[in-house]
Amino acid sequence: MKYEIRYINNPKINSLLSSKESLYRPVFFVRSILFSFLCFFLKSFLLSSAFYYSFSFYFEEPPHSFFLVYLGALVFCFAATQKRLAIFCIHLYQRFAPYYIRLKCCCLPSCSQYTIIAIQKYGLLIGVLKGFIHYRRCKPPGVTGFP
Repeated sequence: MKYEIRYINNPKINSLLSSKESLYRPVFFVRSILFSFLCFFLKSFLLSSAFYYSFSFYFEEPPHSFFLVYLGALVFCFAATQKRLAIFCIHLYQRFAPYYIRLKCCCLPSCSQYTIIAIQKYGLLIGVLKGFIHYRRCKPPGVTGFP
């Protein structure tokens, strides 16, 4: 009988015995990333122009600077998409972090995947907090379970 070792609770042995190919590496499509950035700036521009012209329609004087209105709309759109931005940053880590760093995790699911699931389930603040707590418990006995 041939036995195959797939998961060991010691991070040093895990990084030595596991193959690089066993890591999850998300695929990025450049067109979709560029399209989402373009949509983000287009939404903020349309929101700021609608606010600017509706303000000038109801009052005699429009706001002093369109740039300040655009900046406010940009901040509003950024606040609305922070969850997607945090998940995108975690995906960047999963894609480009070296394998010897990523294989040190002895949790199932990995700490980064746990954080993504927690952000999707509980929102940004509580999800990041749960991911940080999970990361602090990542020690050689290993931690299993989903948020």
